[in-house]
Amino acid sequence: MLTGLGIVVATVTAKAHESANAAGSSVTVGLAAALALFGAALLIAGLTGRRGGLTTLVALLLAVATGASAMASNPAWSGGIGERTWGASGGSAGYRLGLGTATLNLDEPVPAHTDRLSFPVRIGVGEFVINLPATGTTTVTVDARVGSVSEDGKQVASNERLRFTRTYGTGDPKFVVDVTMTAGDVRVEGVGK
Repeated sequence: MLTGLGIVVATVTAKAHESANAAGSSVTVGLAAALALFGAALLIAGLTGRRGGLTTLVALLLAVATGASAMASNPAWSGGIGERTWGASGGSAGYRLGLGTATLNLDEPVPAHTDRLSFPVRIGVGEFVINLPATGTTTVTVDARVGSVSEDGKQVASNERLRFTRTYGTGDPKFVVDVTMTAGDVRVEGVGK
């Protein structure tokens, strides 16, 4: 009976969330509502001296499913895990990494007719290294929940809610790197070139 009620609660909540055009994943919100129902049932069972039994197992499965759904719906976590090296060509579509270390090499040939290249970078947790080009101006913007920025090994910014913007070089930027991360460090290398 509780499982059937959980399915109804999850479905109705997800549909209501979708109808309201609210931010976030409707699936995640629906699973969270069902998890809350099972959590309440476990609390009541515990207060009345009963064991959770199968309800505990279903609640654990719902917790894992809710977490997985939340991570999958967050663009920052959809890039996988590991080590990545990205180049300046073809970066306008954006780069993603869920967990790990990534390097963006801007010091490589790009088409001569290109006025400006933008690199939207989304990282969950990790380290991101930007190798600046020998010529040309680069603007770097970092938005991190928790993070730091260093230039050639010297920390220049660190905060729990980090917002950092700096232009390297003079004139209009040829490269614009927009980094959004949950937690991590951004290293800008080649500032003294």
